[in-house]
Amino acid sequence: MMSWVYTFIMIGVTLEGGEGMSTTGTIRFSRAQHRILRSRSMPRLLRRGVSCGVGEADRPEAKNHPRNFQNEFDAFFEEEIESDRPFSEPQSEPQPKSFRIADDLGDHMVSNTYNNVKVYRCNEEEFLLSTLQRWKYLPQICVCGVSNAGKSSLINHLLKKNNLAKASSVTGKTRSVDLFVVNNRFILVDLPGFPGVDGQASRLWSEEFEPLVQVYFNEAPDLRAMLFAHDVRWAVTTDETKYLEAANSLGLQTLVLMTKDDRVEHRERNWGLARFRQDTGYDGKHVHYCSDNSLATCRKARRLALKFIDSVCKKV
Repeated sequence: MMSWVYTFIMIGVTLEGGEGMSTTGTIRFSRAQHRILRSRSMPRLLRRGVSCGVGEADRPEAKNHPRNFQNEFDAFFEEEIESDRPFSEPQSEPQPKSFRIADDLGDHMVSNTYNNVKVYRCNEEEFLLSTLQRWKYLPQICVCGVSNAGKSSLINHLLKKNNLAKASSVTGKTRSVDLFVVNNRFILVDLPGFPGVDGQASRLWSEEFEPLVQVYFNEAPDLRAMLFAHDVRWAVTTDETKYLEAANSLGLQTLVLMTKDDRVEHRERNWGLARFRQDTGYDGKHVHYCSDNSLATCRKARRLALKFIDSVCKKV
């Protein structure tokens, strides 16, 4: 406990036939005692302090065995704390902050102004399983894609957060299965990225990330859909095709997000989508996506993605 240390001087009264004396010592005060020192009890404390020195000079052993002023002052403070003065009343426990819900949320899963998000970064199987069990009553949507395809920026943009998901140009930045409990209504799950065409982080993926991802897919209690992020400029990898097929076999609704759409021209955008569909055999829904809110196309892409999330999570 933090305490304050004061040096005090006790001045004894002059007794008949005796001599005046002064005693110096150090007293350690607790937080509660410090409040009393700053209160109206100070004059009374000083009077009590002076009285503690009465007769001190008459004791033969005064010099060799000084009185224990610490105990005497503690006794005084105990009396003050037990009194009915306002400063001595025990303070109530701090109340937990109420769960904030944005005014515009309504029946939607995600707000355009503020979202209450709890984050669980599960880098071990045991923690992942316990977290899934804890939130088993909420629907889940996972976010998959190659490393650096823009998954983290996508999540931050969807939830109106700056650094919720860790975005980085470094391959393999997401090293855990991250569960984002959004407004206590659904869970958005950020999975580690697949290795790219250049093979970066392939060893990490095969030895650490993929086993954890497999545990998630096997144990997720209410996984309903997949948001699949693919950089519109890149070629398709074998892992992307593999997980799209896995989503189809699991009966997951899938929305492909062609990310970083604002960095390419119209012709390259259409060519990237055609190549993706041909290489993966995917024929479902897609959205050309970017995370720049200053662009109308990016704001529209977010609305379309949120509409998909609403439709998935409301479906019983």
